[in-house]
Amino acid sequence: MVLWGLLVFTVYTMIQFFKEKKDAPKIMIAFFSASIVTSFFLLLVGRLAGADAFAAATGRGLVFDIVRAGIWIPYFNVSKRVKATFVN
Repeated sequence: MVLWGLLVFTVYTMIQFFKEKKDAPKIMIAFFSASIVTSFFLLLVGRLAGADAFAAATGRGLVFDIVRAGIWIPYFNVSKRVKATFVN
């Protein structure tokens, strides 16, 4: 159920991004944050269920999400190009 919600949010985020809506940078930041929270939640569920292979794969995904957010969130906050692009 959590992944379906993230999928719907992903589609919404893509639509806002490609339409270059003014709120797209904030939505992108929320998406990156939601990805981290979702990965952490799935890691926790995997650990509690004893599914070590699933937890290991989810842990790698969590690291990827953290690195991705660490790069893109500051970019969306600071970049002049982002401010010039998302004006609608």
